[in-house]
Amino acid sequence: MNIFEVNKNTLMSLYERFPNSFEGLALKNTNLVFEGQCVDISNFNINDLLTGDSLFASSLGSLSPIDVFKIIKLHVDFLGGIENES
Repeated sequence: MNIFEVNKNTLMSLYERFPNSFEGLALKNTNLVFEGQCVDISNFNINDLLTGDSLFASSLGSLSPIDVFKIIKLHVDFLGGIENES
């Protein structure tokens, strides 16, 4: 299973558990989309945000969809910056 499929399955599972936090988020190709904004989620494992004492994971029940999208986008942007510096 490729990383996008892992992310897709994780997001579907999270949507089932926290529907209010993921309402309006959609997957299109390899992008997570929210209100016309998109971020490619095929280059990192979203489960990295859900490990250990992750503030993101422990807050999922109270985050809005835009918060979820922004956190994922910041994570992707940060990882892209690190890879570009290497």
